Amino acid sequence: MSDINNFVTYVIRMPNDTLSRTALTTELNEAVISNGGVITGTSVEDEMTLNELFEARMNDLDVQEARRAAKELATT
Repeated sequence: MSDINNFVTYVIRMPNDTLSRTALTTELNEAVISNGGVITGTSVEDEMTLNELFEARMNDLDVQEARRAAKELATT
């Protein structure tokens, strides 16, 4: 069972060159694993900005319900 507080989201502006991108991704994965973490999802989009834009277009009740549902999913 997880707790929503056990999750963190980062948006990283990746370097342009392939070698640096690969090194950054590899080292990040290794650091997460070696410290007991698990990467549960990845995206090549800026999901935080997208989420903020989605929330701005929703009414407050829908936003609260979505956050409640996300918390429920994190604890199952």
